[in-house]
Amino acid sequence: ECLEHNHTLILSSRFSIYPGKPAAFDEVADIVHTDDFFHGNHRAIYQLMLDFHSRNEQVNIASVSSLARDKGLIETIRGVTYLGRLVDGV
Repeated sequence: ECLEHNHTLILSSRFSIYPGKPAAFDEVADIVHTDDFFHGNHRAIYQLMLDFHSRNEQVNIASVSSLARDKGLIETIRGVTYLGRLVDGV
């Protein structure tokens, strides 16, 4: 079921992108699923992060934004600036 305004999920996605905490995503990926996000851009960002996680690759703003561009999803995720805002906690 979707959790409409669950700040824990947003913080989980923010925490996982943050470069200083590589192990954080391992814990989050086991319990948070794409469908847990209400907003489509958050679902898309999280799915991109899962793609990297499944390949044991680093999840960060550069890698997520690059993959979003490659998949034609940069507008869906609301751009690189939005990813930066997530990391900054805005």
